[in-house]
Amino acid sequence: MTYDYEDRITQISLPGSVTDTFTYNGLDTRATKDDSTGSYSFVRDGADVTDPVLDDGAANYTPGVSRHTAAGTIFDNLNYIGTSTRQTNSSQATTATRTYDAFGNLFTSTGTPVGPFGFVGQGGYQEDHDSGLKLLGHRYYDPSTGRFLTRDPAKDSRNWYTYCKNNPLGNADADGLQAKNQNKGRGDDPLWWDDAYRNQRREHLRNKTKKTKEEKQEWQKIVDIEKEKEKIRNQ
Repeated sequence: MTYDYEDRITQISLPGSVTDTFTYNGLDTRATKDDSTGSYSFVRDGADVTDPVLDDGAANYTPGVSRHTAAGTIFDNLNYIGTSTRQTNSSQATTATRTYDAFGNLFTSTGTPVGPFGFVGQGGYQEDHDSGLKLLGHRYYDPSTGRFLTRDPAKDSRNWYTYCKNNPLGNADADGLQAKNQNKGRGDDPLWWDDAYRNQRREHLRNKTKKTKEEKQEWQKIVDIEKEKEKIRNQ
């Protein structure tokens, strides 16, 4: 691998004389990619690393929804952390499925999934076909080791190479700097997905005879999460 002075990977040499090259803008956002599948130039809804890709020169994207080419439109069906587990065509027929473990290793698949947005694709994770690495904002991540290739520039937590602080269930790290809760848009507070905390808050709110508007909203949030957890268990 070759790095530039900002610790960004600019070239990966792989077996079989395969060489992937990358360029970036001034905000660390990957601007172009050349690999064995072709050349890509990324157009985003903004310039930052977490801004969604709208076009890569090979396809147009509706982020978190679909990928459109001259051959047709493929729709991504997402799970609760934004991973595309099933792809369907315009006739709603399944064209591909895939299952990942918590660290992003492909566990099973059927058909031929298309596009780079698989594991936490809705969160902006991009999968590189040749190397098997995933681009998470500022850094590249190797799911086979559960580690980033470069240290965390934000120096968040004690270990600057771990993914989601070694606790990837329900968490994601879209910018490669800090793990955040990714459960159905519940915000950045991981306590909302913690059973003990949620049960404690449920009892507190249930015992109050008069609830404020904010407390009613909080109660409804707890009820919604319980429904989602039950739905996931029944899948």
